[in-house]
Amino acid sequence: MSLSRTITNGTKERYGKIIKGEELIENGVKIASKYHPQMWQPQNHGTYSINMQCPDETNSVCSLCPHLIFNATHIQGVLYKLEATMIDLQLLSVKLAISRQTSNNTARAELAKEHDRKLSELVGWHEMLSMISDQLLNIDTKDESDKNLPQISQNKPLNDDIFAIRQIELNEAFVELALKATQLNILDESSDKALTKIRLKMVSHAARNHDLNTINKMEAEGLDWFLKEYGSKAIEDKRDYLLSFIGSFNSNYNSMLGNKQEGANDINHLGIETKKKKND
Repeated sequence: MSLSRTITNGTKERYGKIIKGEELIENGVKIASKYHPQMWQPQNHGTYSINMQCPDETNSVCSLCPHLIFNATHIQGVLYKLEATMIDLQLLSVKLAISRQTSNNTARAELAKEHDRKLSELVGWHEMLSMISDQLLNIDTKDESDKNLPQISQNKPLNDDIFAIRQIELNEAFVELALKATQLNILDESSDKALTKIRLKMVSHAARNHDLNTINKMEAEGLDWFLKEYGSKAIEDKRDYLLSFIGSFNSNYNSMLGNKQEGANDINHLGIETKKKKND
């Protein structure tokens, strides 16, 4: 499968004609078939079919690219990307709210532009997930080409992944993302930010409560033990388990707005800078 996307520039070699102006690319799989598999770059969320040569319009965002090919076997990678984008959007929303009082118009406009880009990226991941869901729901178990695809009717964790994406607090989102990254053996900017955030919260809570056991365990084993135990919990028990290690949820949208400096410090831990207010 591939996404239908509009591009404005393309070569005859790739598309069969020179493209100048808007053109809808409806069959990225057909285009991919023109290239030797050595040009393909497999990823958890799909396969880059033209050796990472993204059309300019995509801004290197995979969910906006007609040349990313995927199927149901990529569902976990797509979910990981979707969840990472949701976190980015939450952080950008907070930063936008804070910037109304701490930044100039130019900075706010840049943030708004980045927010819109992330929103488009999120819509793309949802579109991919919808296509994968349709494929899973229409699997023909007698078809040789479908035999290796996950069976949704017999796979409760997969059902939960697709149909039970919960509205969760930001700290929960970080833990869920870190857990999925660990399961998929992903180490990227999003997973690194999530792990850093969790680590900071847990160390701070442990220090306040003189919990040397947790601190020593983190020094010896990192967060592997915590993520493993969190992942084994039932959905209804995960929040309480997380709260036992971070104390409270105080980095969400409302609390950041209520304490602008705390909010600014919180997102600065993730490598996002805020600027002092200037006259426009």
